[in-house]
Amino acid sequence: MLYDWDDKPELNITPLVDVMLVLLAILMVSVTATTYEEKNVNLPEGSKTKTAVKKEYERLTPEYDLKLKLIKMRKEANLTQEDIAIKMHTKRSNISRLESFNYESAPKITTLMAYAQAAGHQLKVEFV
Repeated sequence: MLYDWDDKPELNITPLVDVMLVLLAILMVSVTATTYEEKNVNLPEGSKTKTAVKKEYERLTPEYDLKLKLIKMRKEANLTQEDIAIKMHTKRSNISRLESFNYESAPKITTLMAYAQAAGHQLKVEFV
């Protein structure tokens, strides 16, 4: 026999829906009332790692300082990498590589002299 859609179900679900809504309201209130507490975690000191990182940082600092000075000098002269490249008779990609923090090859002194001259400066090397 087929189901007659006009028949009313024998189960009244209204009280179940009411109970579910009350439980949902209680859950929402309790979740917002909970506080987050950060626990103290004691991490290992790792003294060997700190020393190695510090040594590498100190080794790389002069290279980063040089590259930052090159970029600052070029920008203060209102020049693009393309402008510097034209004045140095080279490609823009060479200037980009020279200023890149990812490029590990040390530039020649003559290259630094030409770069400084293209930016309107002179190269001065000092030992401290």
